[in-house]
Amino acid sequence: MIVYTRQRKVRYTYMTDININANLPESVDNAIKNVTDLPTQGIGQTLSDCWFLAFGGISQLAEKRRIKYTKDLEKFKKELEDSLETVPEQRRKEPTTQIVLKTLDEAKYCVEEDDLRQLFVALLTSATDSGKNVHPSFAQIIGQMSSNDAKLLQCFKSSSEQPICNIRCYLNKEKTSYDVVVRNIFLSGSSEMMPNEKSISISSLQHLGLIEISWTAHFSNEDIYTPFLNSSIFFSTKKKYSMYEIALEKGIAKLSPLGELFVSCCIPKVIK
Repeated sequence: MIVYTRQRKVRYTYMTDININANLPESVDNAIKNVTDLPTQGIGQTLSDCWFLAFGGISQLAEKRRIKYTKDLEKFKKELEDSLETVPEQRRKEPTTQIVLKTLDEAKYCVEEDDLRQLFVALLTSATDSGKNVHPSFAQIIGQMSSNDAKLLQCFKSSSEQPICNIRCYLNKEKTSYDVVVRNIFLSGSSEMMPNEKSISISSLQHLGLIEISWTAHFSNEDIYTPFLNSSIFFSTKKKYSMYEIALEKGIAKLSPLGELFVSCCIPKVIK
């Protein structure tokens, strides 16, 4: 905030030098000052830094972010150059302006996220490959994804169908009435992700149209669902609803047609 105070002082001096404030009503003068003032303390450092960048003030943190962004941008360029070299020469083509501009526009907001940057690299590479069919919506889809979404989608590259479960809590002995108390339990994918993070990401991928979830079908091999019965979330739910009988609602999460195309074009073999 020391930097901000100095910036504000310089700005105020400049305004005084050109005599802008001299004859302005107090209400207008306050409005001018409010435009360049630091947003309220509750807004948070990230928005404060972006505010300074937009209106001329640069905090030390914002400067560090600018330097890191420059380095990540160079990394993006190098990764893209290396990836483009992997396209067989006989299949190379000029990408469409629509795809390139949309991809670069979305990538500039995500270049610091390694997992998402790899998706943008794969997308631009696929756009130069005549053997790939790239949809114009892919850049925007990546722009709406989180790093966890990208990691979770990786597991669908090896198998387009994965087991998924809900947990039902039966409200009567006849089991004719029940509530779904835990939704979208998904155990496949990165072991670094917590169960609730996987549930959020699988829901996000479904919202983006990449994943379809069916509760009217499940894998015939019941052993596939054994890990769900042995999971911590199942035991904790069973303890929480100890007065009721709980059971798994078994389902299948699979790639949609759009998701299959997206994975083939945008998901590298391994997300590091």
